[in-house]
Amino acid sequence: IDSSGRLLLGTTTEGYASADDLTVATTGSTGITIRSGTGSLGTIAYSDGTSGDAEYRGYFQYDHNGDFLKIGTAGAEKVRITSGGQVRVGNTDITTASAADDLIVGPNTPAGDHGITIFSGTSGTGNIYFADTDTASYGNRMGTISYYHNGNYMRFSTSGNKEALRLGERGNMT
Repeated sequence: IDSSGRLLLGTTTEGYASADDLTVATTGSTGITIRSGTGSLGTIAYSDGTSGDAEYRGYFQYDHNGDFLKIGTAGAEKVRITSGGQVRVGNTDITTASAADDLIVGPNTPAGDHGITIFSGTSGTGNIYFADTDTASYGNRMGTISYYHNGNYMRFSTSGNKEALRLGERGNMT
């Protein structure tokens, strides 16, 4: 413990100024383990108060009972990563067909509009790729949906990079 009350393990030099109350250092791989009971929770909480959800306004929490990781903001769960690797944004329990459940976006009680945004440069391209294990043939792009900002059109491709349909800026198809 240094003169400022910081706990320094394996070092006499504090860490990043906004996170230097506990610094752990070695010359190799380094980490911190949080061990909790088999059916219990392991949590790192960010607090700005001493009661209610002010005690956990932000958090990372592992649920050993359900084998999933939760990330919370504003005192509530916002992202869940399941034991199967599925990512749920704003959703803790609504499921969809297993063929499309790797990423679920939207609340448990859907109302209103929700979606996903892909930002790219004004002369760039926004892309969604559909891939399989044949990476040699098409570089993991068996099908694509691309929006070309420099020409204001959307392109749908199949069998690698073969254009199947183009929607122009006024909805014209080519």
